[in-house]
Amino acid sequence: MEWSDALCPQGLLVALPAGIDIVNFTVAFVLHAGGDGPKRRLLEQMMAQEDLSSRVKLAGAIPHEKARDFLLQGHIFVNASLTEAFCMAIVEAASAGLLVVSTRVGGVPEVLPPDVMLLAEPSPEDLLDALQEALLKVPNLDPIQQHNRVQAMYNWPDVAERTTAVYNKVLSTASDHDELLPRLIRYWSIGPWAGLVFCCIVVLLHWFWLFLEWQQPAADIDPAVDWPSIQDMLQPAQQLAQQEQRTQIDRDTEVEMESSTSRSKVV
Repeated sequence: MEWSDALCPQGLLVALPAGIDIVNFTVAFVLHAGGDGPKRRLLEQMMAQEDLSSRVKLAGAIPHEKARDFLLQGHIFVNASLTEAFCMAIVEAASAGLLVVSTRVGGVPEVLPPDVMLLAEPSPEDLLDALQEALLKVPNLDPIQQHNRVQAMYNWPDVAERTTAVYNKVLSTASDHDELLPRLIRYWSIGPWAGLVFCCIVVLLHWFWLFLEWQQPAADIDPAVDWPSIQDMLQPAQQLAQQEQRTQIDRDTEVEMESSTSRSKVV
C-alpha cells in the first residue's frame, strides 16, 4: 500500500496505520509511507507503540522522477487529506494501476470514477472501512486496463484544449456582465453576509479604479501587443513552401511538355 500524508490531520495519520493491523485479513501487507514532514516523528512513535516497524516503511520524500517506481510497489494508494482542490497524486496512482482510497474533500470526488477510487469521510473509522473494501477488490484489479482508462481521461493535449475553451468562452462573454451593477447583483446573491462584504469590496475597488483612471487615463497607455501564435508564425513559412512546391511542379510540367514536343518533331 502507498500512503499520502499531504495536509493530513494527526488523528488520521497515526490511527489509520495502526488500525490496518487489526483488520481480519490473512494476506500480509507492507505499508509504504511516502513523503516527509513534521508528522514523521508521530508515525515513528506509532510504529514503536504498535510494533509495526516490520510492516510500515517510511520512504521519506520521493523525487518526482522516481514516483512511478515507488507507486508500482503497491496495490492501494491512500490519500488522507483534509483539503484538496484536484490532487494530481491520486491520478498518478490510478495511472500506475493502484486502487485509490481517499477522503471525500474538495474536488476529489470528481477526479476519478467510483470503481477506481473509494471515498471516505475524513475520519480513521471511515478510512478503515473504505480500505477494508479496497482490499477485497485488489485480486480483481487489472492495472493495465486501469492505466489505459486513466490515460484516456487525462492527457495534456486534452487538458490544454479544455482550458483554451474556457478562456475563449470568457472572452466571448458580453462585456455588459463586467459593469458595476450586474457584478453587484451577482455578488449579492452569494448570501446576506458574504454578499454584503463582497459588494462593499467591489465598490471600494471600483472607486479605486476610477481614481487611477482619473490620475492616468487608459487612453494614454499603450496597449499590449498580442504575441503571435505558433500557427501564425509558421504560416508564412508554410505558404512559402507551398509556393515553391507549386513552382517546382510547374517547372516539371513545362520540361515534360517540351520533351514531348521535341519527341513529336523527331518522329
